[in-house]
Amino acid sequence: MIGSLQEKTTELRRQHILDAAAEVFSERGFSRASIRDIATVAGVADGTIYNVFENKDALLMALLDALAPPPDEAIVSPQLIESDPELFLKQILEQRWKAYTPRTMQILRVAISQALIDEVVRVKLFEVFIQQALKGAESLVGPLFQGGDENVNRLQTTPRLIVASLIGLNILVLLDDEQDQASHAAMVGPLAEMLWSGLGKSGEPSLGK
Repeated sequence: MIGSLQEKTTELRRQHILDAAAEVFSERGFSRASIRDIATVAGVADGTIYNVFENKDALLMALLDALAPPPDEAIVSPQLIESDPELFLKQILEQRWKAYTPRTMQILRVAISQALIDEVVRVKLFEVFIQQALKGAESLVGPLFQGGDENVNRLQTTPRLIVASLIGLNILVLLDDEQDQASHAAMVGPLAEMLWSGLGKSGEPSLGK
């Protein structure tokens, strides 16, 4: 019981430090932020952070791990792929959008900017964030592109177009676009309709035909 309580306390302290790091990195940028800044926001001593994380880089890597979808994340019913694939696409995009919490957006703000100048961060961000999103999109469009070299190419490019569109919407938020968060959320449905109408097989008008 004591051991379990200590583990929970340690984990809570770790998450508290990570929350503070996400806030500081997002506001000040990774390069300008210091362990002292993070400790101040977290309300702990500098040494407390070093007891858990080796340095700033370790903090950022831990934050990037948090971008990976949890293993128990709710999954849209796969039966929709056959019964109503357009609705399936819409629900997938809505589900992924809901995953972009304010904390997630804080992490993305610093992760994307740092990934542009740091190869290690770029690779990590791609593995835990982009690659997972691509896998989800591939599971959607896979049954629609079977057979033929041209369809193989479509299967490779279409998931990237889907993911790029959703990430682009996130970039608008990160750049403080004039519309508020609710307005961006309202774009998900029209985005799904646009993708459905435009990302069809070669020579066909939509994914559903």
